Amino acid sequence: MVTICKSLRRNLMEDVYPMWKEEPFLMLKQDHYQLNGNDKYVGFAKDLTDLLATRLNFTYALSLVVDNKYGKLTKGSWNGIMGELLSDDDGADISIAPMTITRERTLAVDFSTPFIEFQLAILLRKPGFNPDGGLPTNPQTSGNQTSNEISPLVLRPISLLLWIASIVTISLLMLLSFLIECFIRRKRGEASVKVSYSGRALQFIFWAFVTLLFIVYMGYFTTERLLGQFGSQRSNTLDIKSIRDLANQDNIRYGVMRAGSTFEYFRISQDRVLRRMYSLMTSDTLNTLPRTVDEGVGRVRYGIQPYAYILEGPYAHYQATLQPCDVIIAPKYFGPKRGYGVATRPNHTLKSRINLAVLGMKENGEIEELENKWFRNKDNCENEETKNFQIEPLELQLGFGQLTGLFIVSTIPVVLTIAIATCELCFRKKRKSSVIITPYN
Repeated sequence: MVTICKSLRRNLMEDVYPMWKEEPFLMLKQDHYQLNGNDKYVGFAKDLTDLLATRLNFTYALSLVVDNKYGKLTKGSWNGIMGELLSDDDGADISIAPMTITRERTLAVDFSTPFIEFQLAILLRKPGFNPDGGLPTNPQTSGNQTSNEISPLVLRPISLLLWIASIVTISLLMLLSFLIECFIRRKRGEASVKVSYSGRALQFIFWAFVTLLFIVYMGYFTTERLLGQFGSQRSNTLDIKSIRDLANQDNIRYGVMRAGSTFEYFRISQDRVLRRMYSLMTSDTLNTLPRTVDEGVGRVRYGIQPYAYILEGPYAHYQATLQPCDVIIAPKYFGPKRGYGVATRPNHTLKSRINLAVLGMKENGEIEELENKWFRNKDNCENEETKNFQIEPLELQLGFGQLTGLFIVSTIPVVLTIAIATCELCFRKKRKSSVIITPYN
């Protein structure tokens, strides 16, 4: 009997991501607790194993690796799937898993022709999506500009219409105060500097209006500046088109799965940019590297701070097609083309037959059908790449409609002040007419 060893990863943050499967390669069926053996599982690796078993006429039993790892050489011994394949005590014979073919692993076990080939990808949270799953708003094409992009910094908190209305209102209040005061003094026939009651009322209305407008302006200005960093982070997500873009920015943290083949790729790379990124990833104490694919994707989706997760292309594409469609892939994949292969014990009797079977399934399209079934045959999300997605930058601006009440409330005292000025003139005129002047003897 051939034992197929498959890594079933467990997310350490069970309270946030309660999944005990590695989608879409191997997953537990919904009714798995009612099933036994191989029937409990479903996924790409399960279907591929069934095809190989049919072609090569063997039976198998799926066995999940205990330590949830693919395999790393440490002090002369392998862990994970590699350790199971090399174990002398009841180990596995074959591994059909998303285990990347590397030089170090190839020296220890035998790999078939890759059944999936890929490059590395960058997974990002789609701009506008909140960590709690909120949806984006106001999507626009890149050719449009918003008022925030063309307005000077000091004018941003208030719309152009509100600026015009405020300036006109303040000018009218000043002019009305001046005219009423001049008219009353002219009717008095005196050059007193004493301000009339109506003049005082207008001055109070003027300063009250200016003070309220200033308070609202400062509130919106401060809020806009505090949220400015968040807005820049949203727009910066759209600027990440390649690994170079990710390396040349400071707003978005990034990482790879700890101790995986992608981690090793960065570690041994001779590229200056990749070596600098590796140094930053491993030295950042606040940004520990995720232990699983699910943990890394979870940081992208639910992290408070923007996070970019670098992972293998098939996983990235699968995650970008899942609801609620909140992650996207940077358009430019990078790194050498690598692949997942069927691994066998050294010099296993099925080694050559498995290799020929994989080649045959690639040629006749069976593996492509599996890829379409588990990776591409999904209509849940559109435009999963950043090059096809644009969103309006964060905008926080006070419009005229939001302060209509302030202008209406300011109009009422002005009308009352004009009435007071009229009464004041009538009272002073009546008072003058009632004074009796007697000649001095």
